[in-house]
Amino acid sequence: MSKISDYLGKNLSGEVTVESAVRDYFASDGSVLGKKPQVVIYPRTTDDMRKVTRFAWRLAEKGHNLPLTMRGYGADNTGSATGAGALLVTPAHLQKILELDTKQQKVRVQPGINLRTLQEALATHGLFFPIYPTNLKFSTIGGAIAGGVTGVKSLRYGTMRDWVERLEVILSNGEVIETGRLGRRELNAKKGLQTLEGEIYREIDALIEENAELLTQNSDAGLPNNTGYQLGQVKRPDGSFDLTPLIVGSQGTLAIVTQAILSLAPRPVDTALMVATLPSLENFGEMVEAILAYQPSEFEYIDGAALEWVEEKAGFSPLGTMVKNRPEGVLIIEFDDGDGGRSKNARKVMKMLDGLGVGVELAETWEDKEDIWSVRYSVGALENHFAGDVQPVQFADAVVPIGRIDIFLDKLHALIVKRKIKGYISGRIGAGNLGVTALLDLGKIGDRQAVFGFMRDYHQLAGKLGGSIAGDSGDGRLRQAAARGQYDDAMLGIFEKVKNIFDPKGILNPGVIIGSREADLIADLNVKRQPRFLDYRPRV
Repeated sequence: MSKISDYLGKNLSGEVTVESAVRDYFASDGSVLGKKPQVVIYPRTTDDMRKVTRFAWRLAEKGHNLPLTMRGYGADNTGSATGAGALLVTPAHLQKILELDTKQQKVRVQPGINLRTLQEALATHGLFFPIYPTNLKFSTIGGAIAGGVTGVKSLRYGTMRDWVERLEVILSNGEVIETGRLGRRELNAKKGLQTLEGEIYREIDALIEENAELLTQNSDAGLPNNTGYQLGQVKRPDGSFDLTPLIVGSQGTLAIVTQAILSLAPRPVDTALMVATLPSLENFGEMVEAILAYQPSEFEYIDGAALEWVEEKAGFSPLGTMVKNRPEGVLIIEFDDGDGGRSKNARKVMKMLDGLGVGVELAETWEDKEDIWSVRYSVGALENHFAGDVQPVQFADAVVPIGRIDIFLDKLHALIVKRKIKGYISGRIGAGNLGVTALLDLGKIGDRQAVFGFMRDYHQLAGKLGGSIAGDSGDGRLRQAAARGQYDDAMLGIFEKVKNIFDPKGILNPGVIIGSREADLIADLNVKRQPRFLDYRPRV
């Protein structure tokens, strides 16, 4: 590997290192899995990434494999941000806003830009990017695009695929191309190219046409769905064609994103934010459906166990003086209709909840809003609570139809008891999303078994309720076994064909979305995983 690192170091403008401490640092992400890279690269330019990709392609032609994995802040909880080959870390240098058009409400960015930094910059122009995860402080736009993040405001604004307009990407052979919506004539021109780009357009178009009925049968039926490769939005009935929605959510397995053009929205001047504390979970499903009728932009759930957990670990109640007694659960609800605290829908929801005996607090000031969001942030901090050999393990992203959300919640409580784990439930309840976070000691056989046992139960439950195993991010490595339960062999075969069309030599993030078995995952369990910190500067 020293020869490879020496060659890359001499030919790239960014830093290259094989230092063991650096490689150890990047051997884990937000999941329970780990893979130690052979070399860590901090690319400075698109040309750096093109050279690395072209180098890996040439090695593959000679029978040598150097897998390439893109890395942002490593917040991914599916195991897709680690790899055993070369790890390309973008936040060190590739974190710029390249162009902002306030009239057209578009921005062109590099993949390593921090989402919170981006939002703060856009806010000075009265704009924002509506799709972002809860942990935007520890996320990059490249990672969010790779994961196909749905985001906390999906109820009002949709998903990542609705807001990524164009991408500049590097194909597995080193070709740099730009994706975007093409008309029939433009598509035919692309299909005529005698390059890997031309081959991709030809074969993906043929794959869609030949399997149109199967793709329709496996459509998401209105549920958020990031499982496998999403071919549904590539070709429209009018014949227009765009690879962008296919690359979004592909977790770096089809192409390397080097730039993105994003659509923006006017930043809400004021919002109505409230916290509702539930004395019981009686008629929970009906309550959720009733609230959704008033079109909130954010709608989250946190159970009482999480609040108790924060109080135990941090020594304070995250609800502060908002309630006198510990509730069974908490709902955080926000409306972006521009009327702030005078929002008619917010007032109607408050009146409805009050009639049900639910305590409701509406934020009257920015300080009040900070107090309410601190409830979510304090619970989110549990995801980085490491005590001795105990670490947090997330079972997240499964979604079910809203009409079955109360059954989902009841069954999740039962699974926690059945598997004898200490865990809490939270999620974007308005999207039918509920996940479990557990504290486990992966040095113990029983806890290691609980990881995969609970995960199987969790995904099977979502399937039985007509849901999807991956509502907010992709399969990564962790959810592949469950994907085999969600799709039949024919559909899984299409996913494999998509991967082979884009990456015939298996260079780009192998083992993610397809190609990993549970036995491989057991061997990759990261028993000594450490908390993730916002520190991704070059170390050489």
